[in-house]
Amino acid sequence: MTKMKTSFLLALSLLLTLCFSTSELSAKNKNAEDEEAPEQSEEDGKRNTTMVTVAATPDQVREAALEALASIGCKIKKNNKTAIEGKRPNKVGLAVGSGGEKLFVDIVDMGDGTCEVTVKTKKTMVGLVGQKLWNEEVAQTIVHALE
Repeated sequence: MTKMKTSFLLALSLLLTLCFSTSELSAKNKNAEDEEAPEQSEEDGKRNTTMVTVAATPDQVREAALEALASIGCKIKKNNKTAIEGKRPNKVGLAVGSGGEKLFVDIVDMGDGTCEVTVKTKKTMVGLVGQKLWNEEVAQTIVHALE
């Protein structure tokens, strides 16, 4: 009976060690991927980051960006003078997992009456197939609103 208990405890400790080491490795790999990820990654042959320069003040750009994000159904999660973060609602339907994309708008005042606007789309793992890149559409909507 003691041999059985010892074997059981040994197997249990081995299993726990394996589980914890696997989770630590995946966390380290995730951090390494985040650090090494290129600024302009490609998904489906398209870039998930769009940069445009517009002749407007940062406040005008921020208002145009808020309207552009609202037009595609984003709920605003972060809103300050230089950065806006929005998230589209998750949807369940034919394309399971569609929606849920996060969009980031960064505004840099160039000082000469122009601003550089960077729009980035981030897809989630769950809805990767049913999601789309919105950065081009949002950037174009911002540009048209400021014309």
